[in-house]
Amino acid sequence: MNQPLQFIRRPRLGDYLQLVRVWNLPTAIVDPYAGYLLAAQPGSRSLLHLCLVMLVSAFVYSTGMAANDLFDHERDKTLHPERPLPAGMIKRKAAGRFTGLLMLCGLSASALLGLQVLLLCFGLIVLTFTYNGWLKHKGLAGCLNMGACRFANMWLGIAAAGGSVGRLWPLPATLGLYVTSITLLSLQEEESVNKTGFYALVSPLLIVLLPLAGFAVAKLEREPAAWLALLPLTLLAMWLFATAAGAARSLNSASIGSVVRVAVTGIILLDSAILFSYGKQLEGLACALVLLPALILIRYAARRPSPSEAS
Repeated sequence: MNQPLQFIRRPRLGDYLQLVRVWNLPTAIVDPYAGYLLAAQPGSRSLLHLCLVMLVSAFVYSTGMAANDLFDHERDKTLHPERPLPAGMIKRKAAGRFTGLLMLCGLSASALLGLQVLLLCFGLIVLTFTYNGWLKHKGLAGCLNMGACRFANMWLGIAAAGGSVGRLWPLPATLGLYVTSITLLSLQEEESVNKTGFYALVSPLLIVLLPLAGFAVAKLEREPAAWLALLPLTLLAMWLFATAAGAARSLNSASIGSVVRVAVTGIILLDSAILFSYGKQLEGLACALVLLPALILIRYAARRPSPSEAS
């Protein structure tokens, strides 16, 4: 009996972009962007260094996303069959080689910025693989690990500017706590949760914003433009509250996931508020405007055809 011919579909660029969650990349690169501009003296800023450290962040973030799917390959066959690996759009070996290439590019780019940035980049990669390979399903420990990743991501920018985390530590710490809260909430996408528990998990996302708002108000006397930080913080709080209220009507994986996506995208607004709180108006505005391409990329991801349609 003749066997039907089977055509092997070659991976496309869009498959690799999906593997690294390209729609979330803007939320990664704004962390070192903010860190660099906070630490660099106006006269010593280097556009090349700023672009390089953002590129390092993009490579490391992409490494982490690809590694996530490599570690979760078997699990994703059931929970996320639409992802490139379980859907067969990219072979596991090819994804492994791609992940290694991304990691090598990140380390190489960081080496151009000096030993401190290289060591931080290496440490961030270790944190990323520790999360994906060990702590992801370990509850609070995994959430704190993810928060530490974002702390280190902003620290990359500070180090690239030749600064130390020193007096600036509350800012990456705020980002780290915010991302820790997001990760706690994301764990519920695969578990059942009642409304009380859901709101208890959403509340920390809003509470983390309060110290930054208070910091901006406290700086008004020295930095009159610091009040601008309240605008992205208010927008983020309203966006989170509205999305959470809608999700609470029908708590399921999809509705909780929508809150997680808004919270992750909101990192852009959080970093913008941090810059505004230090009186960096143009820099904060530029950061906030990154929200537009981020939303476009999210729309691209939502409209991307399923594996069967793409074949």
